[in-house]
Amino acid sequence: MVKRYVNNRTIMHRTAFLLFALLFFYAHAEIIELTDSTYDQTVNEHPFVVVNYVKPDCEECDVFQREYESIATTVRKTGMPLVLAKIDCDKNYLTARKERIRTMPSIKLFINGNPFEYEDDMKAKNVLAFISKKTRPSSLPLNSEEAIENIKQSKELMCIYAISGDSKLAAYMDLGFKQQDFLFYHAPFELLKKVFPEVKENSVVLLKDFDEKIVIYDGEIGDELENFLNTHRTPILDEATSVFMQLISGNERSKAALLFVNPSNTSTISIEETFTKAAKMFRGGNLIFSIFRTTDTTAWKVADFIGIDANALPILTVVEIIGHVNQYRHDGPMTEEAIKGFIENWQSGKVERYKISEPEPEENPGPLYKIVGKTFNSFVLDNDDDILIDFNAPPCRGCKEVRKVFRNLASSLSGNKKLRVAEMNTAKNDLDEYRILPEPVAVLYPGKDKANPVRFEGNVTGRDLAKFVQEHASNPVTIPESVLTSKEEPSKEKQKSDLCVIIYVNTYSHIIHS
Repeated sequence: MVKRYVNNRTIMHRTAFLLFALLFFYAHAEIIELTDSTYDQTVNEHPFVVVNYVKPDCEECDVFQREYESIATTVRKTGMPLVLAKIDCDKNYLTARKERIRTMPSIKLFINGNPFEYEDDMKAKNVLAFISKKTRPSSLPLNSEEAIENIKQSKELMCIYAISGDSKLAAYMDLGFKQQDFLFYHAPFELLKKVFPEVKENSVVLLKDFDEKIVIYDGEIGDELENFLNTHRTPILDEATSVFMQLISGNERSKAALLFVNPSNTSTISIEETFTKAAKMFRGGNLIFSIFRTTDTTAWKVADFIGIDANALPILTVVEIIGHVNQYRHDGPMTEEAIKGFIENWQSGKVERYKISEPEPEENPGPLYKIVGKTFNSFVLDNDDDILIDFNAPPCRGCKEVRKVFRNLASSLSGNKKLRVAEMNTAKNDLDEYRILPEPVAVLYPGKDKANPVRFEGNVTGRDLAKFVQEHASNPVTIPESVLTSKEEPSKEKQKSDLCVIIYVNTYSHIIHS
């Protein structure tokens, strides 16, 4: 009897555990772990899939994981037909690169394999609102003037189809399913005409919160309407303060035509009007248009970033950020026809990349050499010397202190004929292969392996830098005893100095700041 009692109690415990596990599973939808090999099949074989792109040692990813689990709970309780998944972008680099994941965590919703990128803050309620919006019916009916007036007050991009007689509602709803930007509605023509008197039978009313607030489309329902919506989905000119974030996002609109002006110049108003007219010709494409004014302190940080000279305005340039910065300057008159021609030539690849560079130094005797954009390849890459470089951008935090260390180290190591120590101001010099952010950073280019530079990590002292060079250089390096026995201590500024991210486009080798 005792044995049977023990077995029954064990069974009770196991049953309770299973019930608890079942309840826990019910309350938390499973989050699938994807890999490069399972990713495509998962996002394509299910109607609705949400993917969370993460990486290890990412504090923001850990914070959002709790939000994502909350989303999973809601999905399970409400019965939303969603597959929730996540993927480690460090372990699954091919997927991260294919999906152009630039920041983590990131969220994408796949509807029948079609991706929709989430770009709001990473809060559960906002992600769920995004999912609900995208998974709603492709077009909702409006059956009263009050309903039409209500949505008219919304700031969302919307379109309303005026149904009459032989309508093409099915084609309209098919387009609504594919469209990422507009919310689709439909209403009887006679009803819609009471609110929008100018509407025609089987036409479409576009509602926007920018440029023309109300636009009537009366063409064919299908590809023509889709092209029309794409033309009107973004403002003619984007707000300057939001442009930089779009540029670095790496999405399809990570290119911008930027006009830099000084409002105090008498010609500025006329130039801005001309630029706006030219921008209308390229409306709806993947090129952002924006005006940056010297009076906008926040927006002007972008000008500093890409090397715009405030004394040389106006300047029109096309900028694209694809791991590094590409810039293309307009060097003609600021007329509508000239601006149009410049953009068209850039689109067809006829405009050469603009390179920022200080003048080549007339004298450069060393021992601490100066490198500029024009001399980088010849000084660093086109030889078999080991080159140690201090990349800096005065007056950055720590740059001055690091420069002192490099100056002393250059003198101490000057006896090594196959080693050169140099510095480069990245705020005033642009490079072909990569962009460096932030500064200062010390990088060694080994003489026999220039495609794989080595970043210095540690306290910036002459002793530690010398040992670093000796370890990674291709050529023998002799370090004076005075350097090895130095009691130099790194200053607080040098200890705090952030190092950089270097991304090589041609060789795909990279040094990543974690």
